[in-house]
Amino acid sequence: EHGYVETYFKRKRIIEGINSKNRVIKNQAERMAVNTVIQGTAAEVLKKVMINLYDLLKDKEDIHMLLQVHDELIFEVEKEKVLHCYLWKWKYENPSIYGNAIIFTV
Repeated sequence: EHGYVETYFKRKRIIEGINSKNRVIKNQAERMAVNTVIQGTAAEVLKKVMINLYDLLKDKEDIHMLLQVHDELIFEVEKEKVLHCYLWKWKYENPSIYGNAIIFTV
């Protein structure tokens, strides 16, 4: 309709070919439009979780967030602290980090 789609957080992506008369190009643009909304929103949610985790971990010397791979976060943890960090993860795996990172209304 507008030639673009928006993620849940209103980030826009122009979808070229959405109004094409060529069926192959139009179908590809439609798939891109659907994927953008889903994957773009998921990326924005993970970014919010990363910000929440950073705020929680920034003063810790024994654990560092290294990188994001798709929908996973990779951490570097001192060998002696692995079990501690594992238990810490379960203690803090609650709405304060994940559940309330984003509240969707449907």
